[in-house]
Amino acid sequence: MTDKAVKIGFGFFAATSLFFGVVSIKQKINIAVATNPSEDAQTSSEAFNDARLRVLDTDEDGLSDWEELNVHKTSPYLADSDSDGASDRVEIGAGTDPNCPAGRICGSDIIDTITAIQNQAAADEATADSSSAGGATDFSPESQAALDALNQGGMPTPDQIRALLRDSGIPEDQLAETSDEDLIQLFQEVASQQTADQAPPVQ
Repeated sequence: MTDKAVKIGFGFFAATSLFFGVVSIKQKINIAVATNPSEDAQTSSEAFNDARLRVLDTDEDGLSDWEELNVHKTSPYLADSDSDGASDRVEIGAGTDPNCPAGRICGSDIIDTITAIQNQAAADEATADSSSAGGATDFSPESQAALDALNQGGMPTPDQIRALLRDSGIPEDQLAETSDEDLIQLFQEVASQQTADQAPPVQ
C-alpha cells in the first residue's frame, strides 16, 4: 500500500470518527435537555402549585391548604386536626392549639409556657439589678430548679417539671393526667426546640 493510500485511509478514518463524535455529543445534549427541565419551567410549576394551594380548602374548614401547611402546620385534609370537636379555624380564632386536643398538655403548651417564664425571669432579674430592694419571683424552688436545668442543658425531674407548669398556670388536673414519661418527653422536645432556635444560621 502506497503512502498516498495510507494517508487517504487515515483521513477517512479521522473524518468518520469526528462525525460520529459530533453526533454522539449532540445526542447527549438532547438527552440532557429532555431529562432536566429548565429553571424557568420549575419556577413556573412551583408558582402554579403555590397559587393552587392558596385557593384550595380541601377540608372546608375556612383555612386554605397553603395556610394549613405553611402557617399552622395542621392537616389540609381534616377540618379538626386534633379531633377534639373544634375545627382548626375555630381553635386558631380562640388562640388555642389546633394540633393539641382540649384538656391535654402538648409540647407547644410547654414551649410557650417556658418561654414566657424565661422572659419574666429575665425581666425580674433586670428589675432586681436596678432596684436596691431587689425583686422576688413567684417560682417555687422546684420550678426554679427545672428552669435552671433547662437553661443549662440538663434534665429536671418530673416533679420539678410539674412544679414549673403548676406555677405557670397549667391546671392541676391536667398535670395529674400526664405521666412522668410524657412530661420528660415533652421537656426534651422543648430543649431540642430551644437548641435549634439558638443555633447560628447555616452560611
